[in-house]
Amino acid sequence: MIDRYSFNRVLRTASSVGMLASAMLVVTGVAGATMLNVSGGGTFNMGNFSVQVLGSPTTGCINFFNGTPPTGTPDACDQIQNNSYSVNAPVDSNLFFLGSQGGIKDIPAGTTSIGSFISTTGVPGVINWDLVNLVIPNQIPCPPTGPTPASCAVGPFVFTALAYNTSTTFASTTVSFTTNLCGYTGSPSTGCTPYTGVFSAQFTGLNADIQSLINQSLLPGGITDSVSATLNPSKAPSGVPEPASTVLLGSGLLAVGMAFRRRFRA
Repeated sequence: MIDRYSFNRVLRTASSVGMLASAMLVVTGVAGATMLNVSGGGTFNMGNFSVQVLGSPTTGCINFFNGTPPTGTPDACDQIQNNSYSVNAPVDSNLFFLGSQGGIKDIPAGTTSIGSFISTTGVPGVINWDLVNLVIPNQIPCPPTGPTPASCAVGPFVFTALAYNTSTTFASTTVSFTTNLCGYTGSPSTGCTPYTGVFSAQFTGLNADIQSLINQSLLPGGITDSVSATLNPSKAPSGVPEPASTVLLGSGLLAVGMAFRRRFRA
């Protein structure tokens, strides 16, 4: 179970992404690479790692770090070191080693591209995924009305209310965002395989409902929580996003900070 304090350090994502919007127009650094053989499905799961999100316009960061709260401790935010995670089930055993370790890079303010955003050593050797962009879902006002389960979306973030008790304010909510990735082996020279990666965290406890989480995301101090991700091959085109996609990403991220501030002040 994740308490309110834990949540208060993951959902800062929402208030920080507006500040990080110009920094996170990430494009793939792969001009071409060896595509992955996904005949076995290509599924890849990541766990046993955490994320810290800071909202400063100059030092803001989506900072992945080793371990899970309360034992894990946030480190410096940069794109040099790979923060470790574990390869969890289910995975495509034709490509990946269950239980092995891999690395994921941070997304600091000022980022213009993230090559080898996620990496692991698999059956064909070193496997890398470049981060192409964040997926902007259909925008549904938060919080959703009616009984649970129910979902809403702001910018790239989807909030799903799984349970809520109005008398005790005990709730369970999942927060997720989706990425477009480009997977390959070897040096970037002959093509890559489009992937979709979904990152998520679940919050359970008092005041873990959607509106409370949104309000708490505006508090200072950043947000830290354990996170997991599932990567699967997709039909999305690989390569550099078109200008229209870049504009959509920037405006979508900026909308998160603006919408959260309006709701917080209401």
